[in-house]
Amino acid sequence: MKPTLTEKFHVSMIGYFGSYATGQQTDSSDLDLKERIKDSILKQVRYI
Repeated sequence: MKPTLTEKFHVSMIGYFGSYATGQQTDSSDLDLKERIKDSILKQVRYI
């Protein structure tokens, strides 16, 4: 998953938290992700 996110979305760091991080996930748990986008991409974003 990480290579795809890095290539397609320019993610420089990715981690997870919540029930998967604590080992308490169930079949109905979602996956909570925290990512950092590469600075070079952020500089291209324009805020209105």
